[in-house]
Amino acid sequence: MAFRLLVSGVVGLALLLSAPVLADSPRVTHQKETVVDFTEVPLEGSLRRPEGKYVLTPIPAEFCSLIRLREHFLNEIRSSTDNL
Repeated sequence: MAFRLLVSGVVGLALLLSAPVLADSPRVTHQKETVVDFTEVPLEGSLRRPEGKYVLTPIPAEFCSLIRLREHFLNEIRSSTDNL
């Protein structure tokens, strides 16, 4: 019994002391925009483009509907009530 009381006291004291530390955690803020200046660094390179080949978006395929519409659906419902 005394051991449980000691353990619960230690846990309670730890929670009590850690609450102010957790409540004062700083908020992280980020800049909305980052500017990189390359004026001091000489950059060399070439522009690469596709040579004669163009990437085209594929034409979407058209499929026939798999749903068969019934023309005489009311007659089928009326005839199904005869089996009840």
